[in-house]
Amino acid sequence: MKRCKATTVAALLLLSMSSLLVAQGRFPPKYELSQGDAASLLMMSGRFVVPLQVKTDIMKGVPRDFAGEGTYFQARLGEKDVLFALDGSKPPKLYVDTNRDGRLSDEKAFGVGSPKKGDQFEAIEGARVYGPVSVAAGEKGAETRLSIVALGASAIYVSQAGFMSGRVRLDGQDYRVVVADCNFDGHYDRTYGVPESAASVDVECETFAIGSDAEGKFDQRAAVGGPQPLPKMISVGKTCYSIQVAPDGSSIEMDKVEPKMGTLDIGKSGVELTLWSESGVHRLSGDAGTWDLPVGKYAVQNLVLRSEDKTGKWSLMGSPGRDKGVGFEIVGNKTTAVKFGQPLAVKTEMTVEGDTATFSLSVAGQGGEQYMAMPFRDNVPAKVTPKLVIYNELGKEIASGLFEHG
Repeated sequence: MKRCKATTVAALLLLSMSSLLVAQGRFPPKYELSQGDAASLLMMSGRFVVPLQVKTDIMKGVPRDFAGEGTYFQARLGEKDVLFALDGSKPPKLYVDTNRDGRLSDEKAFGVGSPKKGDQFEAIEGARVYGPVSVAAGEKGAETRLSIVALGASAIYVSQAGFMSGRVRLDGQDYRVVVADCNFDGHYDRTYGVPESAASVDVECETFAIGSDAEGKFDQRAAVGGPQPLPKMISVGKTCYSIQVAPDGSSIEMDKVEPKMGTLDIGKSGVELTLWSESGVHRLSGDAGTWDLPVGKYAVQNLVLRSEDKTGKWSLMGSPGRDKGVGFEIVGNKTTAVKFGQPLAVKTEMTVEGDTATFSLSVAGQGGEQYMAMPFRDNVPAKVTPKLVIYNELGKEIASGLFEHG
């Protein structure tokens, strides 16, 4: 040890750092409050809540210092509703049914602040921030910590106040790993499952993200794994790692695995896909139209249909049709063929209210996916507006007009 010239303080610091960063395997994350640059991590947990129009059974009294009639809100967080109230003070005080007993009379007011720099509500005049607020979750003493933003008296925005964050070394590269309790049940281990239909818009699972130090902060463009539903497995480079999170978030374990693989074939359709699955988010693009993927079910989140002609590069943004299944299943050592893109079916629909007829336009791909009827040319909205012409039984034009977006 004579060659070591580090001071005792430096040695202790090095020891502390080594205990926080581990190679693949189990590591202990710590709870961190969200900052402005990490807001995207918690967007899956966020929900806007509008005021109650009538009193409900859970309004059983208010605190003595409650000013005015107040504005009440009720949100389903986890398995139970939570009651919120803003009183008539200036600025308004917030009361939350933190123990979920259906009463506000035993609650204290929470202090108010302004959105921090970089916060998504920074530019909204009059936005007020409350929290973090600890609320009972589940039946085993677990808690979930909330951040609440009041947008005047018209709505509140409720989201998680923080997340579990840890560090791990995978194949010689350092990564930060984050898991957030986005279904408000006080636990961190509920993984993503593909819904049965596109109408199932709620994602009742946790949020997961992994990013390298070089990327700085997490976002949807992260090369490794931006914010996404908690998967059971994720690919980092060409290596797959299983993910296991302790129910209370006290540990995260990542180990190398070699999953069974199958092939997705969408042909030379010109379609780019973003998929959610138990093996993470997959963004697929390229002319070949085939990809090897881990076995399992996949949900199509969005599509981009691209083509090119002498006028430029064209694209249409799309999403899965709501009357269709949301995706497909990859089977081991087999090819799953799925059709997307052209030929496109353009459909108009008419609704009549009084003496006014309104026409809508929809564009569908051969897989039932729906595209916006607003094309992009060279990544800029093209000034191309569809025209509707109405003819009588003799083939004479009697009315025409241009579609309006919005």
